Amino acid sequence: MSSALLSWWQRQRLATRLMWASVALVMLMLLLLFGFVQALITQQAKQQLTHELQAAERVWRSLLQQESNRLLDGASLLASNHELRRALGRKDMAQMEAALALEGKRIGAQITAVLDPDLRLQVTNPLDSLFLLWLKHNAYPQMARSSGPAVGNQPPAWLQDADSLARLLQALAEHTTRDRQRSVLALLGGAPYQFVAAPIVDQNLNRVQGWVLMGFALAPALATQLHTDLEVHVALLAAPSQQPTSLVFSTLDQPPPGLEVLNGYVWIDGDRYARHPVALPAWGGELHTVLLRSHTQAMAPFVQLQVGWALLSLGGLILFGWASSRSMRRITGPLAVLQRAARSLEQGRFDAPLPPSSGHDEVSQLSRGFEAMRQSLAEQQTEIRRLAYRDRLTGLPNRQRFVEAVELALGQQTPGQPPLSVLTLNLDRFKHVNEVMGYAFGDELLRAVSQRLLEAVGPTHLLARLGGDEFGVLLSGLSAPQALEQARLILAQLGAGVVISGQRVDVRASAGLAEGPRDANEAGGLVNRAEMAMRQAKRRTAGVLCFVPEHDRSQVADLSLLGAMRDGIARGELRLYLQPKLPLLPTRAVAAEALLRWQHPTEGLIAPARFIPFAEQTGFISELTTWVIDAAAQASAQWAQQGFVCPVAVNVSTRDLLDPTFADRVAACLARHRVDASQISLEITESALMEDPERALATLHQLAALGLDLAIDDYGTGYSSLTYLKQLPVQTLKIDQTFIGQMASDSRDAAIVQSSLDLAHQLGLRVVAEGVEDAATLQRLRAWGCDWAQGYHIAKPMPWEQFAPWWAWQHQPS
Repeated sequence: MSSALLSWWQRQRLATRLMWASVALVMLMLLLLFGFVQALITQQAKQQLTHELQAAERVWRSLLQQESNRLLDGASLLASNHELRRALGRKDMAQMEAALALEGKRIGAQITAVLDPDLRLQVTNPLDSLFLLWLKHNAYPQMARSSGPAVGNQPPAWLQDADSLARLLQALAEHTTRDRQRSVLALLGGAPYQFVAAPIVDQNLNRVQGWVLMGFALAPALATQLHTDLEVHVALLAAPSQQPTSLVFSTLDQPPPGLEVLNGYVWIDGDRYARHPVALPAWGGELHTVLLRSHTQAMAPFVQLQVGWALLSLGGLILFGWASSRSMRRITGPLAVLQRAARSLEQGRFDAPLPPSSGHDEVSQLSRGFEAMRQSLAEQQTEIRRLAYRDRLTGLPNRQRFVEAVELALGQQTPGQPPLSVLTLNLDRFKHVNEVMGYAFGDELLRAVSQRLLEAVGPTHLLARLGGDEFGVLLSGLSAPQALEQARLILAQLGAGVVISGQRVDVRASAGLAEGPRDANEAGGLVNRAEMAMRQAKRRTAGVLCFVPEHDRSQVADLSLLGAMRDGIARGELRLYLQPKLPLLPTRAVAAEALLRWQHPTEGLIAPARFIPFAEQTGFISELTTWVIDAAAQASAQWAQQGFVCPVAVNVSTRDLLDPTFADRVAACLARHRVDASQISLEITESALMEDPERALATLHQLAALGLDLAIDDYGTGYSSLTYLKQLPVQTLKIDQTFIGQMASDSRDAAIVQSSLDLAHQLGLRVVAEGVEDAATLQRLRAWGCDWAQGYHIAKPMPWEQFAPWWAWQHQPS
């Protein structure tokens, strides 16, 4: 018995020791596991805090860049002000000051100035120490309060005399114009300002006439927006050269004194904040942004996990003796899941949900708490990505998101699948809408166009705003013909127009289509190819064009052609050719049409069909028109000395008619060569009149007042001749060669020509028939009373030096 009892006691002692050993082992395991999970949570919290601050830095820089682009648009709008350009050309300081005051106040600029092409100051708004103090109090209230009363005691030298101010603004302009973005940050009087510079371009000579320099106070609203969206405080610090650092503005009500631009933590109102510096280059010192994220707020998603885990550990220790084996089975499995989930969070993967847990034990509560934390982190990550990949105005994906989507789609392409296509669209004359209706109206138009495009594109394809008035569409699962048809349907639906504030706006767009991977096997190149095709479509007013390799080559060729044309004028490579207008009535004298040729040093004589269309697209046509008028006037002056009189007609482009200074340039040319206005006539196409009829008609009346003979060219090919013919100050009609060339074989063309002659003569107009290719046509025109005939049957275009001898030879006695 005693032996049995001893044996039983020994067994109990052994069991007790084993139990306590098991308890100790479990306690040790729980403590180790608790410490491990705590370390994972702490590490994840720190990484999450770092990621949030880095994301906030990207969003902050993006907001500053968007603000810079907006300010530069305002400066460019002022630089395009016609009155300002005229005032700068005349050195009219009073008018320039008035334009600066009016436009600067409208745009919101605190400092405005106009400089000449050499960046010498012409005119600016007055600055003094009181104005600087006013700027600080109004733009940066926190900075003004912290600066104390000593702001105006020692004003900088540039505030005390005009020469110092001129040197300062010139230095600012040099820095700004050298910057690729035309935008720099600068410290003036210890306060930061953003300066933008826009060139004032002389449209007549196509050169920089001067510069508009504008200074803006940095908007604290950007910091408030960042704080609202991401719960990150912003403090902007300015450190002028050899001066202490001062606070400009902050989203904190009472930022602590001595806030330095260092990494680490700072205590504010009993809460610890992580600091993240963002250096911003500035002229005149240093400018720093300090981003501050509350450690308490960042740790909030992790607190519930820590508490649950602590309760779980404590409960496990208390209840282990009651059901150690069961508890082990209930704990080890879920903890392994939680451990894997913690590692997923550590790696930044928030999209893997935990298995559902409906129990009421501690492990289930911990699992639900962990899942709640994961969902919270996933929502924050989604919001950060939304801000980084969405356009703020329209809510559409931005260019970065679009390019990434195209790259992903290209990577998923497999043999046999339909190709993917990238469509880019650009609104026509959107800049004109902004100039006439204002930027707020333009923003509303972009939002309305976005909705219209969403309806047209549908949910199958991705629509994005690539920037400005440009949109992109990723078309997947469509063949090349289907993609082209879809693009045309989108343009057709967009062309229905939109209504904004009760006003209907007709919307037109040009589009380019590129196919991947045929046109490019990477996203950036594919989008670039689509944009090349879009620009070609806009030039040709073709609606939508598919990319072809010639578009790529034409981009380089166009750039080189423009430079070569400029050099060609300087080197005297342009040549004036004349084609005779044969008089068919005894009362008429000989006349000629001026034609332009380009004698290239390596390519020989270049026909106008190659360079005239490009010159019209780029605006260089105005310089070519001026050259032809000058050459024609010079030829008339030399003929006058020889006793030979022959009026010369010069073709005028749309850009010339819409240029308010065109008539003055023509008058100056006639005066320079001492040529009577009757010796120069101008030919205008109907399409040129329809671009802006009111402005074109005003220019025509100015030219008619000079005594110039005006002619309607290519008559019969437009759609508004009879409507405008009676009110245009013209004296001559040129019947288009498409009707003249078919007179002998097509009775309908003959009827059109004869009726046009009768109509013109009834209106008191003279008529020129162009495209006469045979003697029968010439004889019929003479019988019908046509005034002049022009065509290869009479003579081909010839150098102007040969024209007078040719006419003299034509009238030699046979």
